[in-house]
Amino acid sequence: MHKFFVGKRGDSHISTDLITAMFRQRHQVFYERLGWDVTSRNGLEQDEFDDQNTVYVIARNLQTREVDASWRLRPTNTPYMLKNTFPQLLGKASAPNDCKTWEISRFAVRNNPYEGSISQMCSLSQDLFALTVQYAVDQSISNYVWVTSVGVERLGTKLGYRPERLGPPLRIGKVMSVAGRIGIDDVAHHIAMQRLTYQIAQEAA
Repeated sequence: MHKFFVGKRGDSHISTDLITAMFRQRHQVFYERLGWDVTSRNGLEQDEFDDQNTVYVIARNLQTREVDASWRLRPTNTPYMLKNTFPQLLGKASAPNDCKTWEISRFAVRNNPYEGSISQMCSLSQDLFALTVQYAVDQSISNYVWVTSVGVERLGTKLGYRPERLGPPLRIGKVMSVAGRIGIDDVAHHIAMQRLTYQIAQEAA
């Protein structure tokens, strides 16, 4: 069983302990498992984009108290990873600079999130996508851009969110990575609402 949190560091429901657990989980995923060249100290992975402008989507395991899944959201009219760290992934596309276009990054699920069919996919991955889309709808965000592995890109496609590539994939660390865009339209919102409605029904059962 998991509890989900959406918010910024410093919000009343986003505790320091929760943020620390998320940084520890990101270290395990990006530094240890994927071998990315990330900043990690004392087993905690964080960088210059983890500031007061950042919104997090976090799933905390209610038994272990550890974070099992997380995602990071930032508006593109502030510094963000695709523009400032990985512009080579844009190809010939321009980096967005728009308060209604946000970046999603650091998609981290403790276990492999994108093997098998949709019915076998990690439910936490589906929940993170759904909550992130719902946040966009609530905040009038029109698009997300991302830097992610081609595996997570495939996950987004299988779930029906129709990610669009902004440039060709390149190898970063141990994985092929890609920059892309996901439009927050009626189709994306419908898929997200189906998942969130299902999750509510499962919790009530």
